[in-house]
Amino acid sequence: MNTIFRNSILTAAVILGSTMNLFAFDGERKGFLLGFTAGASQTSYEHTATNPQWYYQTRPVTNKYPFKDSGAGWSTNFVMGYGFTNRFALQYTNAVSWFLKRRIEYPFGVSTINTNCLITYGISALAASYYLRDTAPSAYGTLGYGLSVWSTPFVSDYSPKAAPAIILSAGYEFSPHWSVELSLVQSNPTVGNMTTHATTIMVGLRGLAY
Repeated sequence: MNTIFRNSILTAAVILGSTMNLFAFDGERKGFLLGFTAGASQTSYEHTATNPQWYYQTRPVTNKYPFKDSGAGWSTNFVMGYGFTNRFALQYTNAVSWFLKRRIEYPFGVSTINTNCLITYGISALAASYYLRDTAPSAYGTLGYGLSVWSTPFVSDYSPKAAPAIILSAGYEFSPHWSVELSLVQSNPTVGNMTTHATTIMVGLRGLAY
């Protein structure tokens, strides 16, 4: 986890630092905002079904119900919005946790059973942010509500799960445009009679153009 976090922060610094010219707006949070966060994530989840017998038939390699697991990986968060003052802003946010885990189900075949696959769990939401100070350094908080999706994007026979979700973030802008941020996403994505109860924690470095 420490290695993932360290590599995530270094990657974020390189990406955001190479595009620093994009941050030459007017230096005020009031107005158009555009940002990106990159870092590490830890996701805990539990699979349940309304029909446990069906669950066993499609997931024979787990041999347990409900199935609980967790995964460490990368996190990203794209933000676009508008600051009504230097302290308050409304924004669209798309926060995603990315991690590799063993596939344990086969609704339509067995070709990928027990192989690692990429899992994504994230939220697209309308969020409100509030800063304690007009200028950096300043702590801030964000609360958002939207739609979460649990998916394996490179597995063709997997149906994504979706559900309403919340995102709660706390951050510290240590320098104009630059923050460290901690986010929590929680929801219960569902498809058919299958539900995944998921919670992810993301920590990363954010660059915000204003």
